Amino acid sequence: MDKELKMIERPWSFTLLLTACLFPASRTIAQPAGIVARMLFPPRNYEIALGDSITPSVRVWNRDSVASTPLELHYRIRNVTTYLTVYEDSLLAPAVAPGDSIDEAFSAFATSPNILKELGSFHACLTLANDTSHAFCTRLFGVRRTAVPYRDPSNNYSHTSFGDIPDQTRWVSEGATVLDGEDSTWDPPPPRANDGFGPDTLISPVLRLDRKDVNGNFYSGDDVGDTLTSFPINMQGMDRMTLWFDYMRAGRYRYPLRWDDSLMLGPESTILDSAGNVIRPGDSLILEFKKPSAPAENPAPEDWNEMAAIDGGRDFEFKSFFARQNDSGWQVTIDGITKAVADTSNYLTTDFRFRFRLKANDNAPQTGSHADDADEWYIDNPTVTAPLKPELEVRWVRVVNPYSKVPQSQAVFPIFVDVIDVGTSYGVGLPFRVTILDPNGNVVYSQQAVLDRLTEGQDTVLRFPNWDASNLPGNATEYTVTAALGEPGVNAYQADDSTYTKFYLNVDDNPGGVQDFAYDDAGLDPGPNTGNDIPKLTGIPGSGIGFPGTTGSLAMKFQLARKDTLYGTRLYFGSANQAPDYIRLSLHNGDSNSCVPLDTVVQPGVQTTMEAERGGNEFNQFWTYIFPKPIILPKGIYWMAVSQLNSFVSMDLGGYFSRGGGQFVTTSVSAPRIQSTYGPSSSMMSYGTQWGSSPADNNGNVGCSFAMETPAGSGNWKPLTPDTGWWPAMTASSGMSPIIIAKIDSLPWTGTGTYLPMIRPMVGLWTDITFGVSASPLAPAFGFQPNYPNPFDPNEASTTISFTLPAQAPVSLTICNIMGNVVKTLVNAAMPAGMHSVSWDGRDEHGAIVPAGIYFVTLKSDESHVTAKLIVTE
Repeated sequence: MDKELKMIERPWSFTLLLTACLFPASRTIAQPAGIVARMLFPPRNYEIALGDSITPSVRVWNRDSVASTPLELHYRIRNVTTYLTVYEDSLLAPAVAPGDSIDEAFSAFATSPNILKELGSFHACLTLANDTSHAFCTRLFGVRRTAVPYRDPSNNYSHTSFGDIPDQTRWVSEGATVLDGEDSTWDPPPPRANDGFGPDTLISPVLRLDRKDVNGNFYSGDDVGDTLTSFPINMQGMDRMTLWFDYMRAGRYRYPLRWDDSLMLGPESTILDSAGNVIRPGDSLILEFKKPSAPAENPAPEDWNEMAAIDGGRDFEFKSFFARQNDSGWQVTIDGITKAVADTSNYLTTDFRFRFRLKANDNAPQTGSHADDADEWYIDNPTVTAPLKPELEVRWVRVVNPYSKVPQSQAVFPIFVDVIDVGTSYGVGLPFRVTILDPNGNVVYSQQAVLDRLTEGQDTVLRFPNWDASNLPGNATEYTVTAALGEPGVNAYQADDSTYTKFYLNVDDNPGGVQDFAYDDAGLDPGPNTGNDIPKLTGIPGSGIGFPGTTGSLAMKFQLARKDTLYGTRLYFGSANQAPDYIRLSLHNGDSNSCVPLDTVVQPGVQTTMEAERGGNEFNQFWTYIFPKPIILPKGIYWMAVSQLNSFVSMDLGGYFSRGGGQFVTTSVSAPRIQSTYGPSSSMMSYGTQWGSSPADNNGNVGCSFAMETPAGSGNWKPLTPDTGWWPAMTASSGMSPIIIAKIDSLPWTGTGTYLPMIRPMVGLWTDITFGVSASPLAPAFGFQPNYPNPFDPNEASTTISFTLPAQAPVSLTICNIMGNVVKTLVNAAMPAGMHSVSWDGRDEHGAIVPAGIYFVTLKSDESHVTAKLIVTE
């Protein structure tokens, strides 16, 4: 059922009546003499085409036992914004016999297409003469035909006592409001103005539809929400048309644990089972066209054709919708995906109309403290145009940086601009320019790039040269990044195509500050008890992540934009477990196509794997671990891993949630499909990723930046937040806060998330490298560390063998099979004292991969020797 029919059934309280807002026309006025009255015509939300006339009418009942006296009634129509009265009249209802009723008519309200004050939204109120405290009001709309292009960038809005409403000269708005996109969404599209638009000086106005009316009250019933309907548009004589708009679901949210269950943030998406059956319908934004045969004004609920339904969800950027007419119907493109709509209705009439209708429900459980929000959708730049006219929109510009902190030497960032063509396709190159200003307005970056071809209705992402910000002030310094079409006079409809974003350069430019990569929210220079979110969930002070009953490793991915020096890493350990056990730190290679670590980095004479005491003497804060020698690394992708070597005591590595979240979109007993939803940092508004499905992603996705291995050294690495299967997640009942496997609880769409480990690799130079160093490597006099990984598959990875020499000496390192035969000699030379690492690829002296099985590695030096077992798998 349409929302209009549902709202008629809504009960209204007397306190609402005093506000003289929208009320059903069926309500009555009760008088002391037993006389009641109600409006017969016009009904609520009635549209009057300027130039037409209506005759308001009223019915009066006598519910008393004696005849009534004459009753004077007053009817007034007043603009909701200007409060200008466009019509008022009074009538004297005659005496009415007991139990009888009479119908009376006011004088006609004759409108004119030339009187602009009759255009817009109006309160039509019936009152007793001299008694406005008992007014009963409905909403009327004065509408008129308009011409193409029909375009609303939302910057011409009307300010009312109940909020800002869409342009009264273009829209029939039932509950829709206008908000500042800067405050309510991420990077709204143009137009954007620093001095603002309208009476509230909104910097970037956007339209909002939700499940609340203009008074903030939730609609009753199912499949309800705001409706925004265009005025009639004259399309006669045209042979084609296009309709497009930008949209964002949910708006400017961060997503805590179980946000799709306990908080229900944003419009819920549809949930399917493994067979594709719907087990929870989503909240949808419906786009409908008025049927050509329906009347221009006041079309009935059945007079609309559904053209598209956009499922609920969450966005960190505005998406695009584009509908283009062709001979067989329509081509509808939603966020880059095009489908055909077989609708050949001739909408090209003098009174074409379209509307947005929110179809949403209260999806919260009926018991407990769980609650659903208003399911907000945001719309910008809805436009109806004739095709074959040029129109481009620079939708967003982005400096990509997935980190909450980056070393100053690595402050080199790619820049992307998204452009959509909503007019004729361009076959020639068009220039676009990106400019970056520092807080003082100085230009620190200005580059131009040419887009060779644009395709109608499709987004194109253009990459600009990297921005080298390594010599600029950081410390959360705000920079303004602006993108604009570099060739004036191209667009047919919109002159201001520039857009911008705020970028925070989060580097520690203190000469004594530690330079490290971070994803967490602990800040640039974190102190004790900062950033670790897990105690908030468990209630256990100092709790963290670990592997009770087994061993395991956690790893963080980082990328060097240029050659640099790695010194070590900082790790956060909780105080709930202060056992002096040892951990292993290891540096791994990475790959842009992999979401898990590869082989351990191997450099002759350089130790890239070490063991050290966990936490030193301090907990609930970051602790610094330095490798015995600095590690010179070329540009590329690497992983820093920390391993829990004791299966009895959890290492309690700190974890944070603000960059992790997801929801089940398809349920299955063995492998549910999980859609990642990631929020920007709480303290830093910079977000974006280099690890998503494309280099232009803007959803803050760090799902491919963390991995987990169990048991430690097995090489069984898995993404910490995979797309399918179960996420390692935290629950309050998990004792000492280990990572456990996420389970679906009472609802199959339970919002879930994972706590991402607090690991900070340290690169670059700073004044005092020894500052804060707490632990030195565990260095036995002579012997091995366990090879890593073990077991290992030579077809997929190598294993690293680390050993320590107390003094310089001749050394041999050999691999033998179980028969004692040497299959490979890895080292046979004099080596200096210290820790050494050697990689074995599982091949024998002839280059052939050895068979799977048990092998022994033997280290000999002078009169000392030691042997360890390693396992080769297939």
